[in-house]
Amino acid sequence: MTLFKKREPELGDLAAYIVESARGRGIAVNRGRLVKLLYLVDVERVRTRRQPVTGVAWILGRSGPTASGLEATLRDLATREKESGQWGRSVVHESFRDPSRGDDWIAGTKMLVDGVIRAYAGLDTEALDDYVANQTSPMLDATPGDPLQLELARDDRRLRR
Repeated sequence: MTLFKKREPELGDLAAYIVESARGRGIAVNRGRLVKLLYLVDVERVRTRRQPVTGVAWILGRSGPTASGLEATLRDLATREKESGQWGRSVVHESFRDPSRGDDWIAGTKMLVDGVIRAYAGLDTEALDDYVANQTSPMLDATPGDPLQLELARDDRRLRR
């Protein structure tokens, strides 16, 4: 019998975890970077033959992947972060608010998210944009405004970092 049932993260928890985890590494995460990292979490999930975790319908926007379902979550996160004075700022590890966040997630999901943060959060903006646009299959032949076909990522293991 398990004391705590493991679960998949909700979008708001996932977004907050990415921001806090990156901040714990001294990396500032603005809105655009957060959206790309959330997209990469979904791409990596699909690459491992599992369903996307965010639950949003990705489309190709002007500056990369976007989704209408993200707006409320990002607005809520930005409000909480602005109140704490930390949104988009790099802070020292001691200011990392909740290092236990994600402990009730399914282990494979937490490891995948941590791997995305490790591999991509610290990239400069140009390198991150280039990777998302040119090395994730859903973006390769997409037209702005069209839905991104995440299932295409199943076949691009060769591009994996």
